[in-house]
Amino acid sequence: MEQFLDNVVAENSDIGIDQDILIKLLLILNDKPSKEMSDLMAEDAEFATMNVFRPH
Repeated sequence: MEQFLDNVVAENSDIGIDQDILIKLLLILNDKPSKEMSDLMAEDAEFATMNVFRPH
């Protein structure tokens, strides 16, 4: 998960996304917007890493 976050942050640094914002966006996409970073579980990391590539 850490490598995924680092890659996405690096690819989007021009728009000012940092890891905290990215994690919040991932939680929103996973329908868990009220979840805190301290509440993250393995399933949240799996959601992020399994959905890295989107079909165009």
